[in-house]
Amino acid sequence: MIEIKTNNQNSDTHFSNNENKTILERAFFGKNNCLKISLNKNKDCYFQFGMKKESSWQWKNVKFSDIELGQLYKFIQKSNYENNNSNNNSISFYHKYNDKSTQIWVNRYNDNIIIKTNDISKSLSEGEQMVLSILIERIILQKSFVW
Repeated sequence: MIEIKTNNQNSDTHFSNNENKTILERAFFGKNNCLKISLNKNKDCYFQFGMKKESSWQWKNVKFSDIELGQLYKFIQKSNYENNNSNNNSISFYHKYNDKSTQIWVNRYNDNIIIKTNDISKSLSEGEQMVLSILIERIILQKSFVW
């Protein structure tokens, strides 16, 4: 699903009980793109890929399972500790939800990783990768356990 939104927020991490029932949200903004990760009270995890078009944002929402999150977490962790010349510089998988299939690619380029779906992508620096891996770990724990 692609929707148009205007967003002027800075990147922050939030833990709240607001109206939309989001309990975790973090945005990684670039100049013309953004990757948001969120978890709601129903333990649904979404990645939102955003691209700035004129004065508004175009978003692609992708719901992630705990297995897909685990694949991404493992890739980030291995990529940070292995030689960049290894054969493990990319992963891809298809996510199926409501009879729609979305391919997700994750590639390593030098010290950055690039997460891409369709025509929207976001490059993450080493620091952003660390923050994302911590958030993914927390989300997997939230999805897997009853607190």
